[in-house]
Amino acid sequence: MTKKILIIEDEPDQAFIFSARLKANGYETIVANDGEIGLAKIKTEKPDLVLLDMNIPKIPGAELCEKVKSDNELKNIPIIFLSAGNINEIMEISEEAGADACLNKLYDPEELLETIKKLIKGKHN
Repeated sequence: MTKKILIIEDEPDQAFIFSARLKANGYETIVANDGEIGLAKIKTEKPDLVLLDMNIPKIPGAELCEKVKSDNELKNIPIIFLSAGNINEIMEISEEAGADACLNKLYDPEELLETIKKLIKGKHN
């Protein structure tokens, strides 16, 4: 069964790059360009994993992550924070929000894929 990944990213080019790379590796992707749409899609689509940009409109990434992790129906969906900012600061914010992993947007593609595989596998164990 194909695993579904929701990409919540407000930069269209960045969302396209993530989506293309994930599709090339056998994942189904869904894209949302702000926090409100992202939260709605999490609730309706129940993705296997969420890639979440920290700086998105309407509901910021950290707040969105907290909402998902405090919802009993959604809390087991792994969330990977992505940001182009200071990685140490981002890691602290992502931990406080309950994210499962945190990567800089200038990521190593293999690191992203390995992190995704590990988190999806852990979700289904």
